[in-house]
Amino acid sequence: MLEVLVGKDGKMSPRNAERFLRMLAEREPVFEANLKKVKPARGEMWAEVEKYFRDKYERLKAFLRQAIDRKESVQCSL
Repeated sequence: MLEVLVGKDGKMSPRNAERFLRMLAEREPVFEANLKKVKPARGEMWAEVEKYFRDKYERLKAFLRQAIDRKESVQCSL
């Protein structure tokens, strides 16, 4: 699905970054459901695992918002 958002040059335009953010928001229930299925590795606490994935998700959204605000394309490797 992301291939539609990325041009042949490997870049995601700010407009498509906005579309991607909307797609992420629409699928947050899926993210939440899948997060609950993640099993911590031996010695890890569930809170650490949850924080790791939530932080990564928030960083991705912040990165996309920054590209949109700056009107810059994002170089993608899928």
